[in-house]
Formats: sequence, structure tokens, C-alpha cells
Amino acid sequence: MTGTMTYVGFDVHARSAHAAAVDVMTGELSGVRFGAGLDAPIAWLQSLPGPVRACYEAGPTGFGFYRAAVAAGVGMEVIAPGKTPRGKGDGSRPFVSNRADFHAKR
Repeated sequence: MTGTMTYVGFDVHARSAHAAAVDVMTGELSGVRFGAGLDAPIAWLQSLPGPVRACYEAGPTGFGFYRAAVAAGVGMEVIAPGKTPRGKGDGSRPFVSNRADFHAKR
């Protein structure tokens, strides 16, 4: 589909990853949880309407994921937790269950 783009936010942990994707054309927000490993999240990223722009909060567990995503041709950015803008109602750090969609919306 022409004119579409998907933004994706990841919350990466040692044994799991949470992801949220926002389709710019439709405004649809979808979320998914992955177990350990890189194959499933990379395949999911490649299946989304492109171009895809993804990010994850900097940390030791996500660096391998970042490298795999870039090697697969996915636009991935690493964001600094302290530099992520938060509104007054967001609290100091979003809960794990909604952190991925928090990043996708920013």
C-alpha cells in the first residue's frame, strides 16, 4: 500500500520482548509478545506494512536484537531511557505491559 508507514516500539528483556506497532495509514495499534530468540520478532517486523521504523530502549538485552534487525534491513533506532519525553500523566517510567506501545506512539 502506497503512503503507509509502520512505527514499532519494543521492550526487550532477556527471556521475552513486547512490541507495539502503529500503522500510520489506519491508526491501528497492535501489540505482540515474543519469547526468547530473535527469529520471531524479526520475521514479524518484516511482515509489517513498510517502510518500518522501529526503536527499543537502550539496554544490554536488546543490543543483539538491534544488530539482527539492522542486518535484516529493518530501520531500528536505539533510544536513551533518560531522553524519552514523558507527559505529566505518564509517570516516571511506564509499566512493562505498556512500555512498547508508549515507544511506538512517540
